[in-house]
Amino acid sequence: MSVHNHLEHTRQCLESIIQNTAEELYEVIIVDNASSDGTAQFLGLLVGDVKVISNETNRGLSVAFNQGAELADRKYVVFLGNHCRPQKGWLDSLIELAEREPRTGAVGAKLIRQDGAVREAGSVIFANGTVGRHGSGMHPAEPRLNFVREVDLCSLDALLVRREIWRAIGGFDVRYETDCYSAADLCCAIRRAGYRVLYQPAAVVNCQGEPAHTFS
Repeated sequence: MSVHNHLEHTRQCLESIIQNTAEELYEVIIVDNASSDGTAQFLGLLVGDVKVISNETNRGLSVAFNQGAELADRKYVVFLGNHCRPQKGWLDSLIELAEREPRTGAVGAKLIRQDGAVREAGSVIFANGTVGRHGSGMHPAEPRLNFVREVDLCSLDALLVRREIWRAIGGFDVRYETDCYSAADLCCAIRRAGYRVLYQPAAVVNCQGEPAHTFS
């Protein structure tokens, strides 16, 4: 996880991962960006397949993402916001699609807001550089949002990336410090490398509050 404070979000995110993910599918990597709210003490108590990096200063989103992903030794890296609550089968669905479509470089989930409406079902990059979220505010059962499709990008709130591709493109560009533009730059680099970015509606992740991200 790349986290900076928001301890309760981190705790609930980890609980959701444990409850809704097959143990053999994942390890958790947490980057603490100099939290001051008890996060460091909480992370020190974690056991199991967990790796923790503790930064003395807040090094920013992109640097922390790169630190965490460098420690990953699985076939895929999943970037997950610690304000998110993955639902049953989320990771299975992301991996299944990546395995089924070998020219896929990244797969994103369906993100659900606190009010139950869709937050994002993939996103589009407009000609002027702005980003629009597909399905924002719609009901999760809306048919237009419930089939696999290629998109310009998916949010780092829940994004699976092939580790070999992540390494080949050099990871995140540290010039970008927001979720939106870090995600856009990464997904554009993946597509320039000849791979696709796909949206997987079967992977459902509930979101609360604002991001302060996690790796899993």
